[in-house]
Amino acid sequence: MTMPNISFSDKCQRHLEFIEAFMGKRLMKHVIRNTNVMDQEFCGALCFMEHNCVSFNLMTTSETGKHKCELNNATHKEQEEDLEENPNYEYHGAKVRGS
Repeated sequence: MTMPNISFSDKCQRHLEFIEAFMGKRLMKHVIRNTNVMDQEFCGALCFMEHNCVSFNLMTTSETGKHKCELNNATHKEQEEDLEENPNYEYHGAKVRGS
């Protein structure tokens, strides 16, 4: 399944573009916040609002209609050894511009 690119930016802060998605993967050891969300786009928006967030894991299975969203302070490019197989998740890494 191809995931759409999701991009968030504001005029003077930073720009996050979620250009990489890995189905069945989860970045471990870098979670800075957990929350429940209705969809992938809201998880991406939460990542944008969290200053240290540069990627997120989204639990794809849900019995309640909400999905676990894990915000990460690292990407798989920096921490490739921490990207693990997990069929219940999808991982989204961002390209970050600005500060």
